[in-house]
Amino acid sequence: MKRSFQILILAMLLTVSCGIHERNMATAYYGPWQKVQFEGTVADSVKTNYLLTLKYRVHSGDGTFTLQLSAADNPKGKKDAVTYTGKRYTQRGIPSDNDATLWQLVCDEASGNVIFNFLYDKSENSLLLLDENFEKPSPESDYKLTRVK
Repeated sequence: MKRSFQILILAMLLTVSCGIHERNMATAYYGPWQKVQFEGTVADSVKTNYLLTLKYRVHSGDGTFTLQLSAADNPKGKKDAVTYTGKRYTQRGIPSDNDATLWQLVCDEASGNVIFNFLYDKSENSLLLLDENFEKPSPESDYKLTRVK
């Protein structure tokens, strides 16, 4: 009985230490977690405020996101925001530019399986909301989010 207990304790310690090692390896390989925010007002048929929060590791193109949408004409203090959550994936290229960086936000099932496509502009540190065919809108300034944090 005592021997079985010792083996059980040893197995538990090995399991815990392996899990810690894997987390440390992920941090070493992908880098520390980073959190950034982009915001802007998209002027489609209705002006909508976008607040996008991304969480990802520094050396990884993938991560998670929270996107809050609210009507731009909401009175102060009135919160009618719709919130989407899910995974962010980084992809290369769109039909008009093979070298473009595309951030695809794929919402969780609870958020309705919606997909948002953003073109990342590193020089301006901004995002441009693309349509479902990965095409740029016109005028671009009405569909741009800028980094705030």
